[in-house]
Amino acid sequence: MPRERDDGTQEMTVRGKWTCEGANSIEEMAEMLEEKANQLRRVDEEGWELEYEVQDDYAILIKEE
Repeated sequence: MPRERDDGTQEMTVRGKWTCEGANSIEEMAEMLEEKANQLRRVDEEGWELEYEVQDDYAILIKEE
């Protein structure tokens, strides 16, 4: 869920942890990973940008309004 910074920039944290949680097969894991990739592509298309290199599974995305 995005939050607004004091300067009006939107910020969102994205993590990969738990992406495959609950999978019962390799195919199900692949489907979960594909869905996560599709979500990332959608936010990219919406104009979000990676603020800096992902570190310790935390990606900070920003979007200027």
